[in-house]
Amino acid sequence: RDIGVTGVQTCALPIFFEEEDELAVYILLDQSASMFPTVFPEGGDDRTASKFTCAVQLTRLLGYAALAGGDALTVQCSTGRTFGPRRGLAAFADLQRFLDDAQTAAPNDRLALDSWLKAYAQRARPGLCLLLSDLLDDSAGRPGLDALGAAGLEIALLHILSPDELDPQLAGDLRLTDVETGDAQDLSIDESLLAAYRRRLQEWTAEVAAACRRRGGRWLLVNSSQPLERFALYDL
Repeated sequence: RDIGVTGVQTCALPIFFEEEDELAVYILLDQSASMFPTVFPEGGDDRTASKFTCAVQLTRLLGYAALAGGDALTVQCSTGRTFGPRRGLAAFADLQRFLDDAQTAAPNDRLALDSWLKAYAQRARPGLCLLLSDLLDDSAGRPGLDALGAAGLEIALLHILSPDELDPQLAGDLRLTDVETGDAQDLSIDESLLAAYRRRLQEWTAEVAAACRRRGGRWLLVNSSQPLERFALYDL
């Protein structure tokens, strides 16, 4: 049955939904400025798929699976907008409208990721917590993940990065600006600097994955330009 995402049909998602007759499912959507597209470099091809659009598509898929399974679904954006808790497929149309509205809302200019996650952990009852974020924060959300785990939540982290973040196509003398802080950095970019960036990216994602797994959670890296059906059928 079509769930409103082009080219995707419903399927079982055993990695996230198993062994529970009824589950509290929380989906937390990072709506910070870094989750939205930027043309990079200026005047060139726009290779950067919107990470938030990718997160919304995944939320439609995972939300449908939760509602179809009779679980209590809550979705919250980092701006504070909240859907649920709701049960049953009759609520899916309302979830669709909520997510459509979220895509047109203004993002957090600068998200205090840990503060948001800690505050949510204080209110949530034990269940499954799916965090969809790029984790582009000073602490990469680790204190917040600790708080979610301490609250009895099973954590599944979908770490969303764009093609330009995974494999930047840059060269020459450039000024790079942080979309959230406005801080600028002048760089002379050559192949050796790009190689160092790729090594550090690999180290960072490995550190995030290890930190998540130490809490008993799951970690998946998501390329925002990857076809949703491939991610759903193979990675999930």
